[in-house]
Amino acid sequence: MTKVKQFVREAFEVNELAYQFEVIDLEDGLLKTASLEEVSSKYSLSHILNEAAWRLDMAESNEHDDDIRQLSNFINKWSK
Repeated sequence: MTKVKQFVREAFEVNELAYQFEVIDLEDGLLKTASLEEVSSKYSLSHILNEAAWRLDMAESNEHDDDIRQLSNFINKWSK
């Protein structure tokens, strides 16, 4: 059983990142189950931070305040 990294647990609490894993990456065949364990074993912190930054840019251009807040908080916490 794979140990789930804390940043992955917290990424799943960010709506935009959870959507990325559970819908987009699943449909694109990048993930088979989109489980916490699979994401934890396949994606690095750097990868998830890059995805969060890209999604933050989109959220800012669309003025989605809740997404901006969640993504900003995640990036600020884990990019230190």
